[in-house]
Amino acid sequence: MTPILISLLIFFLLAFTLGTLKNNHGLVDIAWGMGFVVTGLTALFTNEITTVKLLGFGMLLIWGLRLSIYLFLRNWNKPEDKRYTDMRKRWTKHPYLYSFLNVYALQAVLLFLINQPYYQLAFLDNPSLSVISYISIVFWIIGLYFEVMGDKQLSDFRKNPANKGKIITTGLWSITRHPNYFGEALMWWSMATYTVSVGAPLWVLLSALLITLLLRYVSGVPLLEKKYKDREDFKTYAKKTSIFIPWFKGGK
Repeated sequence: MTPILISLLIFFLLAFTLGTLKNNHGLVDIAWGMGFVVTGLTALFTNEITTVKLLGFGMLLIWGLRLSIYLFLRNWNKPEDKRYTDMRKRWTKHPYLYSFLNVYALQAVLLFLINQPYYQLAFLDNPSLSVISYISIVFWIIGLYFEVMGDKQLSDFRKNPANKGKIITTGLWSITRHPNYFGEALMWWSMATYTVSVGAPLWVLLSALLITLLLRYVSGVPLLEKKYKDREDFKTYAKKTSIFIPWFKGGK
């Protein structure tokens, strides 16, 4: 685990340095996906490499790169996210220390916990595929579709001047209020299940549970729900659209 921890520390120190220089700690969101890739590949290349491992790490690579590239194109050179701006106002004493501990170190710990399926996969000897492995890949592809298409549909909707001030309720957004977050959660359940199917310990499924809980109850869904909760059009939309798991009428 030593090389993994070293790569994790170096990566987030670099992210902290860049965020400090640009006076924008929102850049940690861009770094988030790449952190999984960097530490995951560190684990892979410091152990025996097999086709089964490469297939598993390919899913992680696609997820992490896509997320970071998407957020880079969307957020680079944009004003700092209000979440981090509000944090700055509270950290008048020792701002650099508080920023590092509460933003970067916290995310480093979460990343280390969530990425455990891949750290454990890297250490396996001669892992082999099973039926569950292939099923996991199928569900991962479904999750990727929800995440990518959810983001694309939202981006296209916002680019249309006629939709200014409106809430998207079409496409995947008609069956779940957060298709991109659902897709991300499904991808992580699929990736964790894949690693278990080839020999990783069963407890790594807790990583998928952790990121699902974060998306659903902490950093993803709640922030957007709070932003729009007082709007009448959103209330109408919420009454007939599932908040997370895709469904065609109501539900949670």
